[in-house]
Amino acid sequence: MKYTSKKDFMSDVVEAIDEKRRATGRRELAQATLVKCVLRVAEVYRVNMSNGETMYLIPDYDNQTFQTDLNYFKLLCTEAGDLAGMDSMIDDKFLFGTDFAAIAHVNGYTQVKREAPSNLIKTTHGVYDLFKNKYVDLDDNLYFKQTIDVDLSKPIDVKNPYYQARELMFETWSQGNPDRKNALKFLHLASHIGYGGNRYMLFVGTGGNGKSTYMNMAIGVTGKDVYQTFSMDQLVDDNALVTISPTTRLIVGHELPTNYKFNGLALSRFKALTTGNPISVNRKYLSNVVISNRGVKLQATNDIPRFVGRDNAIDSRLIIVDFGTFDHRHDFSVGDKIKDLTSYSVDELVGDGYKDFGVDEFYATHLNALVHEFQFGSVDDLKLEFSNIEAQLKSEYDALIAETSDDVDIFLREITESGFFDQELIVYSLVYSMYCEYLKIHNPGSSPLRAKAFATRLTKHLEKFKFDFNPSPNRMRPRTLKLTECNIRECLGGESIDDLTKYDNRRTMLALPSKCVRNLEPKSFFHELSQTMSDEDILQICSEIHVMNDMKDTDFYMLSSNEMRALYEKYKNK
Repeated sequence: MKYTSKKDFMSDVVEAIDEKRRATGRRELAQATLVKCVLRVAEVYRVNMSNGETMYLIPDYDNQTFQTDLNYFKLLCTEAGDLAGMDSMIDDKFLFGTDFAAIAHVNGYTQVKREAPSNLIKTTHGVYDLFKNKYVDLDDNLYFKQTIDVDLSKPIDVKNPYYQARELMFETWSQGNPDRKNALKFLHLASHIGYGGNRYMLFVGTGGNGKSTYMNMAIGVTGKDVYQTFSMDQLVDDNALVTISPTTRLIVGHELPTNYKFNGLALSRFKALTTGNPISVNRKYLSNVVISNRGVKLQATNDIPRFVGRDNAIDSRLIIVDFGTFDHRHDFSVGDKIKDLTSYSVDELVGDGYKDFGVDEFYATHLNALVHEFQFGSVDDLKLEFSNIEAQLKSEYDALIAETSDDVDIFLREITESGFFDQELIVYSLVYSMYCEYLKIHNPGSSPLRAKAFATRLTKHLEKFKFDFNPSPNRMRPRTLKLTECNIRECLGGESIDDLTKYDNRRTMLALPSKCVRNLEPKSFFHELSQTMSDEDILQICSEIHVMNDMKDTDFYMLSSNEMRALYEKYKNK
């Protein structure tokens, strides 16, 4: 850099501003003119990214580095204007729109670089080409995000204690499965390169099994300037999404809410982000920004999230790795071995992935081993390896996701958790109607299963519980059922049977005999009350509860059995 401090830089910028004022005879300069004055003095680079986008490198002379956020350039312009005694300000519309880009693309205002291809790694020993497996000449026109202190020409030293510690970690994480071990290693190299293979990796398992340590290690080997923490549940959060840039090589999510459900906006953004397609993100008081990224995406979770509308498009974007149930927080054997080898604890060696990036020599050893373990002659070889890993882990994926990411299973699980199946009688036609309404809300445009196929799926689900499957037809008219047997109004969104004149299809459905399944051990709120109270007493209590809680009848009767029980416990002494 031609300046050693921002102070020296600002001195020349103010001089350039004063010169322009003398030439124009104006005290105040237009923001376009002010921007040109700053650009002429500063060493601003325009980087042509591999995805076709443009990124700007703004010099931070105090720290002797470059910033990629244009807001930093805005601060430089504002400070320069203040020092020159002007009131000029750079508004966001000008800076983030086409006006600034038009100036920056004029010859002489910015210097042009292009993003270095992912197969080139800049080290303190030179530029290493992964495809040629050797050091190559440095091209000054290339932009590298980071420089790593490592010699990648050295062969693997299996006696190196850091290498042995690394092998012990991967052996533990893979649970002795060589395919899983190979996949976990490869994902670290892919993270460093920044190639995500159009996949989102889910690491599943209970706490303390090493998921976070593995991802912190991925951050360490990738580099602190090219990763971003971002959890999958933040896909609907525009403020979080805009932190992801095209140069982000690794995206890590350390925690996902239990039973998180993807639908609507979250589902569409998941598909786009995984494959690197553009996502338009709203920014308050600012113009929309387009987000895209093709880096590696890792997400830790205790259980498999639910994908409403799961299809081949979802299946083709997920790779799931089972980290098992081994708890390192209660078994220190592996950690003790690693400390004996390296004199560091696992946490000290790996770092936390946020501020502390662990031991440099450990990561140099790890990266060097990765480079020698995986040989790629071209991008096609890299893509092929991703495909191989996906094939190796396919059985894990099928086993883990089969019961969690199907529209029917998600719907049935949710109403089960609400206590719906605690009722004495389960009416097929009513549950099917609820399922169809559920899809309209959570997966608009999708086609529900036919009634017969849904009945088959429901039967399999109910087999988990103690239900009596009577081989006889066992059909009943839903509208004849008592509240203590089946809360039909819960199925109908709280609507009274007598008020369904506007729903001809539902009136017909309630009038026709439907197959029912009987729960031999019902635990519903109304069933429990019926053991000691008459139907009239139950209706009176319900009326009092929704009055005390300032609820309408429709709101009360659409509550789940568990929610009703909670209200009863709250008001029963009154």
